[in-house]
Amino acid sequence: MLNDIQVPMVEFKNKNEIFDHLPSLFDKLMGNLWGDGDNAERDTRLETGWKLYEEFEQKENKESTKKKIEETVVNDSFFERHLSVWDVWTDKSLKGTAMFMAGLHDDLIAQLSFDAISESEGPEAKAKEIFIQTLSNFIDPFAKQGEPEITDFTTSVIAWNGQLRRPVIDAAREFDISKKQSRTEKNYFKKQENE
Repeated sequence: MLNDIQVPMVEFKNKNEIFDHLPSLFDKLMGNLWGDGDNAERDTRLETGWKLYEEFEQKENKESTKKKIEETVVNDSFFERHLSVWDVWTDKSLKGTAMFMAGLHDDLIAQLSFDAISESEGPEAKAKEIFIQTLSNFIDPFAKQGEPEITDFTTSVIAWNGQLRRPVIDAAREFDISKKQSRTEKNYFKKQENE
């Protein structure tokens, strides 16, 4: 079934065209849940795969992943205000990558807490630690001597709750590339080393 999952992509010349393409991108995502009518065999495999997975989730007393995806795609939207925090969108930078997500997983929801790892407990602390490790994967630790270094690399994570914009990592709550951790996490790692 994983081979049947399609990642929607689109190319355009003017950045504002993205808003014209969003409905078809969302439709393509929904095609991963319901099928799209283009290939009956694929549609059958998707239907069977989701049915089996939902049965498994029910046995495990878990919420339906399919239903959560449907609700996210149907109910969530991206607007210019979301994109305007990205320097490439506002022409402050010529290069960069952005990932916009709706319907956050519990591990990402844990990042919204103002508590540092050292103040967190259990799954929340583990989720924060894994998040820092994930961000460190965007850094090339294998740069060879003499290779030019990337000095203009920045990372930011911004959460939106309706109209409320909340920086998780930015200039104030920085993820320091040279340390591969956020400033708020330094004490936690020092504490772990001393124990």
